[in-house]
Amino acid sequence: MLKKYYVESEKDATSLVDSVRRSAASGVSTSAGALEAEVASIIDAVRQKGDIALYEFTKHFDGVDLSDRGFEVSPAALEAALQEIPHSAVTALARAVDQVRAYFKEQYAAVASEFHFQRGGIDVRFVVRPVESAGIYVPGGRYRYPSSVIMTVVPAVVAGVRSVTLCTPPTPRGGLDPLVGAAARLAGAHRVFTLGGVQAIAAMAYGTETIPQVDVVVGPGNAYVACAKRMVFGQVGIEAVAGPSELVVVADDYAPWDLVATDLAAQAEHGPGGLAIAVVFSEKAAEALNKAVTEEVAKDSRDQLRKTMQAGGAIAVCRDEECALWVVLAAAPEHVQVMMREPARCERFADRINCAGVVFLGSSTPAPYGDYIAGPSHVLPTGGSAKFASGLGVYSFLRYQNYVVNSGISEELEQAAFELASVEGMVAHARSIQRRRSRGEVPFQAPGGAAAAIEDPS
Repeated sequence: MLKKYYVESEKDATSLVDSVRRSAASGVSTSAGALEAEVASIIDAVRQKGDIALYEFTKHFDGVDLSDRGFEVSPAALEAALQEIPHSAVTALARAVDQVRAYFKEQYAAVASEFHFQRGGIDVRFVVRPVESAGIYVPGGRYRYPSSVIMTVVPAVVAGVRSVTLCTPPTPRGGLDPLVGAAARLAGAHRVFTLGGVQAIAAMAYGTETIPQVDVVVGPGNAYVACAKRMVFGQVGIEAVAGPSELVVVADDYAPWDLVATDLAAQAEHGPGGLAIAVVFSEKAAEALNKAVTEEVAKDSRDQLRKTMQAGGAIAVCRDEECALWVVLAAAPEHVQVMMREPARCERFADRINCAGVVFLGSSTPAPYGDYIAGPSHVLPTGGSAKFASGLGVYSFLRYQNYVVNSGISEELEQAAFELASVEGMVAHARSIQRRRSRGEVPFQAPGGAAAAIEDPS
C-alpha cells in the first residue's frame, strides 16, 4: 500500500522526502495564489468593517447568524460547560491541564532567568517580560480540539500573559462546543469567542468593536488560517506558520509492526497534506510493515484516511543508521518516533536528531501521548521548519530586553565606541559620545548601586 524507497545516500534521503511532500500536497487542491487573494480580502474587510464583517463571514462560512447573541461566551457558560460533558471527560481534561501546567512551570524556570552583566564600567541588566495580551486560535471542523486549548492557553497563562483571548469556530447551532468550553475554563483563558477562520485571526490582530487586539496570535489551523497568520505577522507576533501534521518512525527489525502501522494511521487521521514515513532497515521489515498498514487501513471505514496514507505515506528502506538519520534530517518533521529494541541504541540514535518538533523514544511511547498528556505543546513546527523553529512554549509569550547604565565607563570602551561611530561615518553618534567625554559627565549612580537604580516595572 505504501510507496517504497531505497536510501543509500544523503541525496536519496532528500529526494525521498521531496517526492513524498509533493505527493502529499497533491491532495490539497486550492492554489496558493487563489488562497492568498481570498485571505487578503477577508483580512481587509475585517480591518475596514470590524464586527459587521465578522458577522457576515460567520454567517457565510459557518452558516450561523450571531448578530443577536454576539461572539463572546460568558464565564457562566464556560462553567456550565463543565456540567454538560461526562465526568470522565472533565477528569481527563483536568489531568491533562495539571500535567501540561507542571511541565510549563519547569520550562518557565529554565528560560526566564535574568542576569546582571558588569564589565568596563557598563552595567547591563537582562530581563524577561511577558507580552500583555495573546490571542489563541483553536480550530473546529472535522474533529473537536479541547487538547489544543490546553496546549496553547496553559503556556500563555504560565508565562504571565495578563489577557488571554481564545477564538474558536461556533458549532452548527451557533454555540460553543462544551468540550472546548470546559477546556478553556480549566486552562485559564480570560475571554472566549465563538469566531473562526481567517476572520478570527484578523480580528485578534487588528481588533474590532468586540474582539480585543492582541500582541501575539498562536495556534493551529488549516491552510487559510496559516496564511492569515503569515499575513498579519508584523502587526502581531506569531509562533510559526503551521502546516499539515507529520511523523517519521524509525524502526529496527524487532519493532511491533502492528503498532507502527497504528501510529502511521493515527498520523494520517489529521487529514490530507501531511507525511507518514516509516524508516526500516531490511526488505523483510518493509514487507511486514506494508502488510500491517494494509490491514490497519482496511479496519477503518474512512476513505479520507486511506487517501491520506497513500498520498503522504512511504517506507524508506535504509542500509544503516546513518542513512536513516539522513531521512529524519531531510524531513525535519513535527514528530519522530524511534522504535528500537535496545534502549541504549534507541537513545543514541535519538540524541543525533537535532531538527524535530518532538522525539518519542521506544515502542511504548507513541506520538499521541504528546498530543494530549506528555507536557510539551502539540503545536509544533511542520514542513521542515524544525530546522530553524521550535514548538510553542512559554517563550512564545515572552520578550527579552536589556537595561544599560554607564556606571563609570573605561577609557578603552568609550574610545572604541567613538572610533566605531567615526569609521561608520555616523557623525552625530560620534558627537554624542565625544560631548559626554569632554563634559566629564558623572556616571549614573543610585542608592544601592547601578543595578538597584533599574526598577522592575511589574
